[in-house]
Amino acid sequence: MILKKTYLFILLLIILIPSCLSVDAYVKAQIEDVPVWVYDRTPKENQELFFIKYVKEYESIGFDEIIKVLILEIENVIGYDLTSEQKKEFKTTKKIDQLGIVIEEEYIKKKDNIVEIYVLASGDKKLIKAKESKNKEINIKETQRSKALLSKAKSLYRDNKDLESAKVYLELGVLTEDTSYYEKIKEILRKIEIKVTTKSNDNFDVYVKRKSSWIDSNVSSANIEFSFLSYSPLGKKYLEKASIYSDNNGYINFSLINQMSLKQGELKVSISFDIDKITSIRYKKEIQEILNSKTCLIPYKLPTVDVNYNVKEYSKLGEVLNSNKSFNGFSNLSNLLDIKAYYKINNNAKYNVIGKVGISDITLIDDDYITSVIGESKLYDNDNNLLFDTKQYEALGIAKSKQESIEKAFERYGTMLFVTIKPYLK
Repeated sequence: MILKKTYLFILLLIILIPSCLSVDAYVKAQIEDVPVWVYDRTPKENQELFFIKYVKEYESIGFDEIIKVLILEIENVIGYDLTSEQKKEFKTTKKIDQLGIVIEEEYIKKKDNIVEIYVLASGDKKLIKAKESKNKEINIKETQRSKALLSKAKSLYRDNKDLESAKVYLELGVLTEDTSYYEKIKEILRKIEIKVTTKSNDNFDVYVKRKSSWIDSNVSSANIEFSFLSYSPLGKKYLEKASIYSDNNGYINFSLINQMSLKQGELKVSISFDIDKITSIRYKKEIQEILNSKTCLIPYKLPTVDVNYNVKEYSKLGEVLNSNKSFNGFSNLSNLLDIKAYYKINNNAKYNVIGKVGISDITLIDDDYITSVIGESKLYDNDNNLLFDTKQYEALGIAKSKQESIEKAFERYGTMLFVTIKPYLK
């Protein structure tokens, strides 16, 4: 009776399983709790199949590694290497249009801390065969280019151009998808050391070296970025950046180039190295962490100075106005930079600004008044030595009312005047 039931069960199983699947594959899949395609991978007509089983600890799993293993399997089956462009396409889209390759199935099985990953991909046999000679030709050219780049990277490193060498290794990594080049970049960057010394209030000496257990080397052609907060002429803060390459002695001298920089702040000195082309999230993160560790933050404080402001304002008829709107524009900016501006005279001030500005024209266009003022001012030190002559320049004010446009024009003149003479206020 038991034997009869067993036969009936097997018969029923055969009927229920689709004709394209083997009994063994179905039973194994059920027992191991995996999809049937893990054991039954019958290709369709003109179809090539690629299958991998990837086993690893759960914490260290990475999609890049899985794709890399699958690419190796594809290359093993088709008998030639994929081009770098095909590898990038497969990594980002899970398919290669030129070869009709696409990932059909994915399955993840976790047991304790171990993960089993099953991936099944398919390709078009005709397309794969047709692209064989073309791929081989491209790969020969890529190999030749890789050899040339590798030779260049090594040569640059021997010449103590470490960061330039690292850039070539990055190019190699992107071209070949070989992560060993990213490891080389990490090795180079770890040995880089940046030292910054303050030469004066706004001037700094920077030295870039390659650390060694024997003798440190000066790194030349190192692209170093300097960044600090500054004010725009409209009084808005923004981050000012400048990049400078080290000389043959690994040396850079840097001054706060923007005269509108904060009087007190931090100068950030860092390695300028673009990693956006790296597709590996892991290596992009690791390299960025090394770059961050090399960054220097240098506090600075510029000396405070005082300025007397004596710029008279005139009407369109040439009459002296009882107003100081240009001073408002001047002092609004000077106060942001801790430069004390006095209206008219203060005997203790280090500098004196003397000038005049008058209304040149007032025009009504549509609903807006546009006022033009023209002025000229001179900057003197407290010994009455002429430091700078602005010559004549124009400032405009636009507003709905005539009076407001006049006030804005004078204020704009004062703002422009401060920006013009700021380099001489030391």
